Amino acid sequence: GPPTKPSVFNVTANTMTLRWEEPYHDGGSKVTGYWVEKKERNNILWVRENKIPCFECYYKVEDLVEGLEYQFRVYAMNSAGLSKASEASKGAVAQNPVDPPSKPEVTKVTRTTVSLKWSAPLNDGGSPIVGYIIERKPYTLTGEGRWLKCNYTNVTDHFFTVTALGEGEAYEFRVIAKNANQVFSTPSESTGSVQCKTDFEPPKANLDSKLLSETVMVRAGSDLVLDAAVGGRPDPKAFWSKGNRELEMCEKYHLQYTPTRAMAIIKFCDRDDTGKYILTARNVSGTKTAEVNVKVLDTPGVCEGNIEISKITEESCTLSWKPPLEDGGDDISHYIVERRDTNRLTWVIMNAECKELTCNITGLFKNTEYLFRVRGVNKYGSGVYLQSQPMVAKNTFTVPTPPGAPEILVSGKDFATIEWLKPENDGGSPITHYLVERHERKSARWVKVNKDGA
Repeated sequence: GPPTKPSVFNVTANTMTLRWEEPYHDGGSKVTGYWVEKKERNNILWVRENKIPCFECYYKVEDLVEGLEYQFRVYAMNSAGLSKASEASKGAVAQNPVDPPSKPEVTKVTRTTVSLKWSAPLNDGGSPIVGYIIERKPYTLTGEGRWLKCNYTNVTDHFFTVTALGEGEAYEFRVIAKNANQVFSTPSESTGSVQCKTDFEPPKANLDSKLLSETVMVRAGSDLVLDAAVGGRPDPKAFWSKGNRELEMCEKYHLQYTPTRAMAIIKFCDRDDTGKYILTARNVSGTKTAEVNVKVLDTPGVCEGNIEISKITEESCTLSWKPPLEDGGDDISHYIVERRDTNRLTWVIMNAECKELTCNITGLFKNTEYLFRVRGVNKYGSGVYLQSQPMVAKNTFTVPTPPGAPEILVSGKDFATIEWLKPENDGGSPITHYLVERHERKSARWVKVNKDGA
C-alpha cells in the first residue's frame, strides 16, 4: 500500500522537511526505499525530487523558490516495484518563518477596556514587521472558546487598548505579528485571565521566613534560595535584582516567576554574591519592593587598591596595602606576604603571619627585579592575592656632582675664608655637609681642613 500523507514542517524560504509513516501493508516484501515527488500549486505536473531512494520516513526538500506554494507525495518501493502514490500533502509556501511577539503585558484595566503592550519578535523572517493582530477570547479553565480579532485597522505600535468588553467578564489576549511578505507568526503566549473591573489590588511581596533576618548568612559553595510570595490585581510583574542589575537566567541563577511566587536560586555561592538583593513586584496599582542582605562566608577577597612600595634600597624595601573590601564574613587575622624574582617561577614567603598593613622586606639582591603579593587570611582560609608592579632593588640616590671651584674671599697670616657654589645635582638626597681640603703650592699632598665634615 501507499505511505501515509506526508506532513510539512521546518519551512524556510528555500527548504521544507517532510515526514510520513510507512505503508500499513508492505505487500509481503520489506519496503526498501521511498521516492518523493513535488508540484507547484497551480501546476498539474508532478516532478520526482530525490535522485536516489530515501530510506527513512523523512526527507528535506531543497532549492525551492521563495514565495511559491508546494505539495508533496511519496511512493514506497519494495522488490515487487512501486506502491501507489500517497495522498498529497497540504500546500505549504516557501518562506522564512516569523517568531511570535512576546507575551502581552496588561498595563491598564477598566470596566470595559484592557490595555496591552508587548515586544517585537526576535526573528522577523527576513522582512520587516509591518503590523500586529490582537485577539481575545473568554477565559475558561478548560481553554475552550474561539479567538476573535480585536483590531480592524493595522496596528504598527507595540501597544493597544481593547474596547467594548463586558464588565466583570474574564478574558485572555494574544498577539500575532505580520511581516512585509504577508507571513504571519504563530500566536504569542496568552496573558492568562484578565477581569474587566475597576477594583485594583496593589502588589505585595512577602519574603520567606528564612530571609527575614537582618543579614542572611550562607557558606561558600552552597546554594542560596531567595523565595517570596507575590500577588495583586492584575497579576504583578515580579523580578529579583542585585543592586541596579536584574538577575538573568544563566548557569549561576535559576529563576522561577509565577503570578503568586518569585524565586531565585543562586548556585555555588562565593564572596562575589555578597550584597543586597531586591525583589520588585509591579502592576498598574503600584510597586512593592523587599530587600535581603546576603553575606557569603568565604575566604577574604582581594586587597583594595595597589601595593605601595617605599624605602627602596639595594637590600630592602617596605610594602604597604589596604585591607580587602570583602572580608568573607569574618575578621582578617593576618596577611601572607610573598616575593618572587622575575627570573624565577617560585614564590618565597617573606612573612607568613603579618599582623599589620605594612611589611619590611630584607635580604634582597642588588639590581634584581622582584614582584610581591599579599593575601588576607580569616578562619575560612587564605584569600585572593593582590600582586604588585615589578620593582628593582637598588638605591634611589647616588653621589652628588662636584661643588663649584672655591674662591678666597679673605685671607690673613694664618687663615683664609672661602666660598663655593653648591653641586648642580645632589644625587637624590639632600647635601648634609662638605669636606674641605688644602695643599701647599710646593706640595702635591692634600690635607683635610675640617675633619668633622662641618
